[in-house]
Amino acid sequence: MIFTIYFAPMLIVVVTMMLLALYVIHYSDLHDE
Repeated sequence: MIFTIYFAPMLIVVVTMMLLALYVIHYSDLHDE
């Protein structure tokens, strides 16, 4: 239970960074002329 408290926020941060990275890649791809 205690391990989940430490692991959950890190997992949320990782997922957020992955989504942000995908967004940046697609945004850069659209403006890559």
